[in-house]
Amino acid sequence: MEIKFSNGIITGTYETKVGDAQGLYKLAGLYDNKSDNEIALGWVVVWLNDGKNSKCATSWSGELRYTPEEGPVIFTTWLLTAETNHDNDWKSTLVGRDKFTPNKPSSEPLALSNTASSHPMRPLNIATAGCWVTFYEDENFGGRVIKLDGPAQFNNLKHLPGDENYDWGDKFGSLRTGPNAWVTLYNDEDFNDDHFTFGPGSEIRKLSNDDDTDSLKIFDADPHS
Repeated sequence: MEIKFSNGIITGTYETKVGDAQGLYKLAGLYDNKSDNEIALGWVVVWLNDGKNSKCATSWSGELRYTPEEGPVIFTTWLLTAETNHDNDWKSTLVGRDKFTPNKPSSEPLALSNTASSHPMRPLNIATAGCWVTFYEDENFGGRVIKLDGPAQFNNLKHLPGDENYDWGDKFGSLRTGPNAWVTLYNDEDFNDDHFTFGPGSEIRKLSNDDDTDSLKIFDADPHS
């Protein structure tokens, strides 16, 4: 994170090595420019840049303190709020604490803990037995293959789990569904435009919309019931 203080205004950029966020993100905030010791401050990052839209935002609120061991240190409490519908408001916001020091972080990859993160993370869904969909790039179950467990939803087909370096957008040629899986395919990202739903035990050798699938949802119950 690079952060600048000027006349009570905070500006800068945020980059994380953990979570589902790539590249630089703008940050903006305010601080108490009348204090010399413990300085109250806060800033916000919306997890949207040219490379990715994680559809969430994090706000940090805390104090800048000077410590004899580490020099200036920012101690914060954060709130991470994801975009969601009314029914899922109860799980839309996470809370935790972060500490920021002037020390440059290691270039080594960071190990993730099981605690909540202030950065957007891939959903850790608990799969339902028999709730899965296997997609094939070609017709008749040929070509590149990816299996997705559900329940799950993907607002675009880039960086799918198990094949993160491949863009599956508009590339589904055929599919198979598990005995407890329903899958809805959408023509556009973010679950927009026309959509098609296939039920449990489907074996579709040729998808008529193979050039138009850009997002999907996997259910463990009939979404129309």
